[in-house]
Amino acid sequence: MMGEIGVRYRYSDVSGIMDYVTKMIENERVVAINGEKGIHAVLFFAICHDWHLFYEKGSWIYLAHDPQGETIYLESLVSKGWDKEVRAKFEDIITHKYPNLKEAVWHRWAKDGDRQVKIQRRLYV
Repeated sequence: MMGEIGVRYRYSDVSGIMDYVTKMIENERVVAINGEKGIHAVLFFAICHDWHLFYEKGSWIYLAHDPQGETIYLESLVSKGWDKEVRAKFEDIITHKYPNLKEAVWHRWAKDGDRQVKIQRRLYV
């Protein structure tokens, strides 16, 4: 499925990826967002207090998360596009399940190194 929306894998990595994906699904840490023609984006995430642990691990290595954390770290994003509408859908899904989140962090791939993206959530009382 993820190959249909842009991901390519080395044959030697498939077993580890399948194990990671299975564990993430079992732990309810995968969000799929549908578009007009089927799945548009698949996101793998962790809720935590210290996102550095998730950034420093290998791409398809599973680590347990802390559902009581205040930070969401996007471990992987496979998407046909990442526009405002898709981000809003993802935010709605995640904040419904984890209302105490205060920030989101992810690292966007770039040719000259990952670029950190950090968003502070505005919580109005």
